[in-house]
Amino acid sequence: MISSAMKLAIFILLLAKTIFLPLWSPGLVVFWPSILALALAILTRRPALSLATGALTGAVYLNLDQPAQILSEWAGTHFLGSIASPWNISILLFTLTFGGFAGILQYGGGLSAIAQRILAGSRNQNDQRSIEQSAFFLGLICFFDGLVNSMLVGRLFRPLAERYQVSTARLAYIVDSTSSPIACLSIASTWIAYQLSMIQEGLTAAELTLSPYLLYLGSWPANFYCLFSLILLFSTIRHHWQIGPMKDFQNAAASSSEPVSDSTPATASPAMTAAVSSLAVLLVTLLGGLFLDGMLRSPQGTPWVEIIARADASAVLLIVALVAAASAYLIHRKLLPDHSTKHGLEQAFWEGSAQMMRPLTFLLAAWALSSTLKELGTAAAISSLLSTNLSPSLLPVAIFICGSGISFFTGTSWGTMGILTPLAIPVAIHMSPDAATDPSLICFTIAAVFSGAVFGDHCSPLSDTTIVSSVACGVDPMDHVRTQIPYALLAAVWACLFGFLPLAFGFSPWLGISLGGILLLILPNWCQQFKSNSSQ
Repeated sequence: MISSAMKLAIFILLLAKTIFLPLWSPGLVVFWPSILALALAILTRRPALSLATGALTGAVYLNLDQPAQILSEWAGTHFLGSIASPWNISILLFTLTFGGFAGILQYGGGLSAIAQRILAGSRNQNDQRSIEQSAFFLGLICFFDGLVNSMLVGRLFRPLAERYQVSTARLAYIVDSTSSPIACLSIASTWIAYQLSMIQEGLTAAELTLSPYLLYLGSWPANFYCLFSLILLFSTIRHHWQIGPMKDFQNAAASSSEPVSDSTPATASPAMTAAVSSLAVLLVTLLGGLFLDGMLRSPQGTPWVEIIARADASAVLLIVALVAAASAYLIHRKLLPDHSTKHGLEQAFWEGSAQMMRPLTFLLAAWALSSTLKELGTAAAISSLLSTNLSPSLLPVAIFICGSGISFFTGTSWGTMGILTPLAIPVAIHMSPDAATDPSLICFTIAAVFSGAVFGDHCSPLSDTTIVSSVACGVDPMDHVRTQIPYALLAAVWACLFGFLPLAFGFSPWLGISLGGILLLILPNWCQQFKSNSSQ
């Protein structure tokens, strides 16, 4: 750990470098706001403050000849100016409304009811694998928010895991390795608004008009780490595979014979129906809204993919969030009149919205930093630098490695996306002459950013999802990190070997996912057979 004195010394050096950089190295000015934001995020563990400081530094360099204008431009042009964008206003309102939707679902108890229904068979079978599969399955259902997913699944399954001798470290791995990947891949979650916003920032910096939502969908099959992480988790549960320090924790749990009382509530069918109905409204409204809005903007005979691309994703997302929240409120009032009172539901909505305020600070600070970087011409400078030193085909794997490092040292996937996405997309566009008609390199680059952000987040002891998952499952955060890293590293290696590197040779991402996924499904069995043969 870095001492307070060392942190202060590093901070003073960074400040001195910031002040005198135009004299020492004028060419580095365009890169310094991002470098400073990353360094401060590592030093202070406060990504939002670090991004805002990077934005302020950019405003300083843009107004070296007019120092009196620095604060007004930083606050007015880059912060308030970013918020004034119709796209960004829609994203802010969507995030707050969707947080309220998640709060209603959590308050209604429907997700707990689903867990109890799933666990009914597991409790009778006394089967560790069934318990682990149930936790994994419920994690997939809670696709709408990573932190809610981690806290809810961890709390619900911890008593049962302890009763049937599943180690809490293994449960934390299951919870953490489901929550962030599924939220990152979900077409309707608290993540997607932020992801689309960062994609839009990159497109704006490159002055290219494309559909952020279509680019997000195009990145989905190349989000190799998230996909391989889920496949590996499923395979690990199926074969009950233990690697690294996880073996010791599982052996310790297996030697424990003292039962823990099961404090989970009984299954409540109306609550489960309310939750499932609310999620169904959300998905149907989202898919239907994108298609209908795109159809109104498209000529007759347009292919359905192009129809979705023409939709105004920010406006549709806001409408979907409002409809979903209102529907969840009415459904819970109707099906749970005794439990879900009007006052209780309203309070749950506002509390859920309030929980999104911290992520929104990331979003606002990232917008401001992106705005200053655009005026400084940072994206163009990076594009020019990389285009002479890196093959376009190797850009995704380079971005994945870079994003992994940033996320690990900062402990935030959102902060990583905020720093890297607005810079990486213009580079991909610069390296791809036909980007407007063939955005495949842009999609692969976006996927590399997302994959790196989630991988580093999984390995970092500073990550909020790491801490929440460990606390919810009753395991020390550092023990959770030590036991999860071997699995995360394996998924990352698979992402490189069967994902990003094959992309460099022109292979389809679907081929990489298929081949790599099949090998992951049989890898535990191979390893167990090899160990058995070696011991004979």
